[in-house]
Amino acid sequence: MSVVGIDQVHQLSYYIAAKQSAAFPSPVEFNSYANLANIDLYNYYNDERDKMLFRVRNGETTYAPPILANFIVPGYNMIFNNGSASLPNDYIFDIALNSSPSGGVIKRVDLDKYADYTKSTIDAPTNNNPIYVELSDSLQVTPRLGNAYLTYYREPKQVLWAYTLVNNRPVYDPANSVQFEWDSTEIMRLTSRVLFYMGVSIRDGELEQAAQQMTQTAS
Repeated sequence: MSVVGIDQVHQLSYYIAAKQSAAFPSPVEFNSYANLANIDLYNYYNDERDKMLFRVRNGETTYAPPILANFIVPGYNMIFNNGSASLPNDYIFDIALNSSPSGGVIKRVDLDKYADYTKSTIDAPTNNNPIYVELSDSLQVTPRLGNAYLTYYREPKQVLWAYTLVNNRPVYDPANSVQFEWDSTEIMRLTSRVLFYMGVSIRDGELEQAAQQMTQTAS
């Protein structure tokens, strides 16, 4: 699968900004806008994912839209101490927690229902039917486990349009650049968001409007 190149977005943004007679940002400013656009697009698809939650027989999980496949970390080994394990630093949202690498789904419950499950005389968690709850920066499992395997959505990596100066002008440096992780179909959605943040920064209403029109066309 081909991904969106950071220089592709740079060139397209430059072209559209020039058509709008807008001043193009410095490389540092562009990288800032590109990373804002990166997380903004991620949040857009994460909101779409939220709308597609569904339940399965042996617990609760989430539908993973194919567009977010590059951001899934499978089978991360969680080491529990007294039933608690810290979440990974790049964690965004859980997909599943398993008691073994090959299966054994652990049921997720909402925090406001966790106490009811643990005190239940009918459906109390057991070693063969454990449950877990997400806290602010950790997972809590009952009954206590030594370890479990978390599949989750991670944050997008920071992108970078690197450059060298040639005749005092920045020239793209592909070797030191960091590319987007999005499928190439997302180039317009990313570029429109870069232009939007650029327009907000320089208070260019026409550029903001052009960006919004691009976003609507790409949606």
